[in-house]
Amino acid sequence: MPLTGGSGVFQVYVVQFALPPRLNEQLVKAHLFVVGAPLTGNLTVTPKTRPVAPGYTLHFDVNWQGLAPGKRYLGMIEFGDGSVARAWTTVAIGPQPPTIP
Repeated sequence: MPLTGGSGVFQVYVVQFALPPRLNEQLVKAHLFVVGAPLTGNLTVTPKTRPVAPGYTLHFDVNWQGLAPGKRYLGMIEFGDGSVARAWTTVAIGPQPPTIP
């Protein structure tokens, strides 16, 4: 698969644990994102900081601005302790995927 906007060697792995009922194979569509500098800073999390403890449920709002409709976007939220990043989660926005009958 050709990759525009970047260079190098890329490997894509698809791991499908199960198929929907009545299917014995399934096509998989790959969406590739080339993320480069500078960061645009258009993803915000509210509140910016929050105290947590093990077993504590955390709620926050994520907003993105300035996105063209109908396109796919990929972002990342970083969780840390104020000095070092401890965990990350991916945020993906895009058109509704098709449903399998």
